Amino acid sequence: MAGVNFGKLLESGRKKLGLSLKEFGGDRFDTGYLSKVEKGLTKPNTETQKLMIEKLGYNPSFITEFFIDEHDEKIQSTKETLDAHISKGRVEKAEKLIATLEADEQYIKGRFAKQYILTCKAHLADLRGEGNDKVLELLTDAINVSFPTFSVENIALTHLYSKLEIEIISMMATMHSNNKDLGTAIKIMKNLKKNMDRRFMDAPSKGAIYPMVIYNLTKYLGMDDQFEEAIKLCNVGKDFCIEIGSYAYLPLILANKAVYLYETGKHKESEELMIHCYHAFVLYEDEVCAEIAKNYALDKFGIVL
Repeated sequence: MAGVNFGKLLESGRKKLGLSLKEFGGDRFDTGYLSKVEKGLTKPNTETQKLMIEKLGYNPSFITEFFIDEHDEKIQSTKETLDAHISKGRVEKAEKLIATLEADEQYIKGRFAKQYILTCKAHLADLRGEGNDKVLELLTDAINVSFPTFSVENIALTHLYSKLEIEIISMMATMHSNNKDLGTAIKIMKNLKKNMDRRFMDAPSKGAIYPMVIYNLTKYLGMDDQFEEAIKLCNVGKDFCIEIGSYAYLPLILANKAVYLYETGKHKESEELMIHCYHAFVLYEDEVCAEIAKNYALDKFGIVL
């Protein structure tokens, strides 16, 4: 994609969405700055470019094809390793990589580097068991980087949230759920879903995050005994995953549905679906979820898997 002008790309994408500079910038970017970017008078760093691409509704990974340099490539590799450590619960290794990023003066001066670092620290605080309030404090600081007036009580349905921001808001819902505040958790996830339903996102971008939103929303609805609504949303999630070819969350969504089918008296349907989920977890080498499905089948149906 040699010769692509980022400013022209941004201007074209923004106009296709029918957004003014002010509407596109929101709380993140002022109109003067965006105007300079579109005219080629200033060049955002790679982190900011990726965020802008996300706001246009496209997968930001393709930007690396033509705007990434050696330093950016190193930072991206570090972040991918850090994310892997966090997902595996490797706290000490994750802490070392956070320190590496914070020591990188070129990286850390970027506005949205702070948001990523704070999010990682929130995950580590959760892994260390520092308490929901501490995690919520870090997550609030993270989302306030881009939305200083953000409130979980009033999530804007028109904001163009990035993937990281959606993950932050979703994790905030988890903390509220942990605090036994299911009403707030459900409201957060319903508004996130509405936000994603209303905006344009390309298939890879939406496929990477929408199933997670559906899964968490159905989980909280089930915890609140709203089984019928949860089942309907599980079907929405199933259809989306199949249509888009994004299968990571599909067994989890279907396992939720199996539980809710049982709770509404549809025991045979629940049994058949949970068996399928068990085999899917085995296929994906998800030992924890496979064991949960196995134990559920034994407890509810007397089946040994």
